[in-house]
Amino acid sequence: MELKALLKEGTSSRSISMIVPIFTHPFLPPMYVDPRWARPSVFHCFADYVFPEINDVENDFNNLVDCVNRASAGTTIDRYLAGLLTVVDNHIQRCGRLLFPDLLMYIDCLAYLCYASDLMTEREVNANYVKWLKFVVDKRRSKLYASSMFGPQPFAGSKNERDYISCL
Repeated sequence: MELKALLKEGTSSRSISMIVPIFTHPFLPPMYVDPRWARPSVFHCFADYVFPEINDVENDFNNLVDCVNRASAGTTIDRYLAGLLTVVDNHIQRCGRLLFPDLLMYIDCLAYLCYASDLMTEREVNANYVKWLKFVVDKRRSKLYASSMFGPQPFAGSKNERDYISCL
């Protein structure tokens, strides 16, 4: 699948695109975006951290790009992080909370954006993924919830939190 966007850079715009890997499974009818290229390995288990559906990634990626295009921070990465925080805040405003797997999907979209815009190499994206995750967790921890088979649970003390801490 190809993600495309028009990214503003100062007074001009440029088109960016990235081919993102797709995950298919014989028991799962839809195709999913495979985020394992960017995510730390602790978040690779499909049973614990369901991979996002294609439409969700396209919508979230485009929303992130829109927020980045409106952000007015000094450096490019600061604009990207401001856009990420805006997307997270919009989600919290809509839902009253943010599930940890949804946060991972937003971080995935930031990873795609950093890579597609040539801001970072794959190695740099991998090195920064947990930093971006920590950035949002530190700022919005009170609205962050773990995902479990019993529904949303407090993040503190959850498996999601333990997996997150293992990456730090």
